[in-house]
This record gives sequence, C-alpha cells and structure tokens, in this order.
Amino acid sequence: MRQGRGRFATGNNRSIIYLMTQHTLGPSGTGLISRLLLPLLTALLITPLTMEAEESGPFRVAFLTDIHLDVQGTPRKCSGYRRALDSVKGHDVDLMILGGDLADLDRRLPEDYERAGLTLDRIRSMAEETGIPTYYTIGNHDRYYYREDGSKEPTGVELFEKHLGRSTYSIDHKGVHFVVINSVVPTKKGNYAISQEQMEWIKKDLKEMPEGCPLIVVTHVPIQSLYYAATEGKVYDKDLISNFKPLWDLLAEYHTVAVLQGHNHVHEELFSHGTWLLMGGAVSGAWWQGPLDGTEEGYLLLTLDPENDRYSWEYIDDGWDE
Repeated sequence: MRQGRGRFATGNNRSIIYLMTQHTLGPSGTGLISRLLLPLLTALLITPLTMEAEESGPFRVAFLTDIHLDVQGTPRKCSGYRRALDSVKGHDVDLMILGGDLADLDRRLPEDYERAGLTLDRIRSMAEETGIPTYYTIGNHDRYYYREDGSKEPTGVELFEKHLGRSTYSIDHKGVHFVVINSVVPTKKGNYAISQEQMEWIKKDLKEMPEGCPLIVVTHVPIQSLYYAATEGKVYDKDLISNFKPLWDLLAEYHTVAVLQGHNHVHEELFSHGTWLLMGGAVSGAWWQGPLDGTEEGYLLLTLDPENDRYSWEYIDDGWDE
C-alpha cells in the first residue's frame, strides 16, 4: 500500500446548505414556505455550528473503472462486474465512483438506441443493489452518437446523462471535495479534451471550497501516464487529455490530494507537485481476456482521513479469473 500526505485540511458542510437553499426556497425564493424558513436558513448560514456537523473520521472510497459491458449483456462480463461489486461490499466503503468506459457504445448504430440505454441501466441497477452511493464518470466508449429518432448526436453525451446523470459535477463527503469531469470531449484532431465551458465551471466550483479543503479529481482519460512511454517507448495523444495543462495548473493552486484516472487498464502511481495521479486498473482487465501487463481484474480502494490529512490506497484483485 502506498501512502500520500499533505497539509492539514478541515471538513465542510457546503453540500448540505446548497441542497437546502435550492430545494426549499426554490428559484425565486418567494412563497409562504420561503417566508417562514428564510430566517431559519439565514441563521444557519451565519452560525454554521448550530447545524449538526457531517460525520467525520476516516472513510473508504472504491474506484472502479473500465468495466466494458456490451449491449448483448454477455453473461461472463456481467458476472465479472458483479464479482467486483461483491468484493467492494466486503470493504465497508462509503462511496463508489465508476471511472468511465462502463459500456461499449461508441460504435453502436442508431438501431441500438434502446439496447444502449438498457446497458447503462444495467450498470446503474447492479451498482444500486450494493446499497452503496455510486457516482459515474463518462469514458470514451460510453459515448453514443445517436438520438432516439435516429438523428446524429455529435457530443455522444446525451444518452449517458439521461441514464446516469451529469457528466461534470462535484460532491462533498466528510470533508473531502470530489470533482468528476468529462475528459472525452472530441477535438478536430480526434483527441480527447476538456471544454472551455467545463474549465470555467471547474474554476468557479473550486473557488467555493473552504481554504485547505482536500480535493480529489476524477477523470477517465489520464492527465499524465507513463504506461505507453515505458512499455512502447512512445506517447499516444489519444491516451492523455490533450489540453491538460490549464487544468493541471489550476489544481496546483489547491490542496489536490489525488487524481483518479482510468482508460489504460493498468494500475499506475505517479507523484508530481504534491499530487498523486492514480490509475485504477480495470474491472475488465484486458477487456475480459485476463490480466493486462501484470494488473489483475480489480479496482482501487482508497482510505481518506481528512481530519489528519492522511490518504492511502491499495489495488484490490477482485478474484475474477474466468
């Protein structure tokens, strides 16, 4: 197990306050309920200590990436995914984050629309059966380029967001801020990128964090990796975010503990400028053909202790060997 350390950071209840103000007051902040609750909410915002604090202490997160279920619902692939989920349940985790390439949809045809949606539903329903809160990242193979009427959908994101939720978002849990990004925006050269609109959203989101809050970023396509450089002596543009530098510079301004990455199907750990870049292997291994370059089918298990600013992780072989 490798361990990374940073400076001390405190917890926060930002997500709780956001949900209350958005769903109780509504967009206009008017009406009887608003007039009755506004003084209470104002008091809570001014004196946050009166709100029951979010439970603190160390917690675990499972990062499962590159599952690659197909629209045929191939039983051995589904059983491999279930094996990983059953393994996660044995580790008392608070959250699961799925790191992209959950399904193979990017080459499917218009007539596959219904089956593509059912495949994403299968991913979600199997995760929900664990009872563990689960969050989803879009990967390049999760993009589906058609709408229900057969017309082209150029971004490939609509079906994913219809079934699994937004492709760019953030969550807070026990004093750690997580940002999940869409790193598979296509460029004219056929590479992967982060859109400028998304970058502006990330900047705004990070500015709202309490100072010193530990940050974890989740991306399917890596910010950096040495895998192909080490194994083949070359770097492939499609295996890195093409415009990663502005994001990397932005993350350097914050207490960025780790970047969780997928795409390359191996377990890799890099450390640069105080941040760990952790590639999470693959639930599917070598696309359900066994291990890939020594990385067994499995997932990354993280233990996060923001109160003491200690973070550790290990790669878990989930035992699937069919």
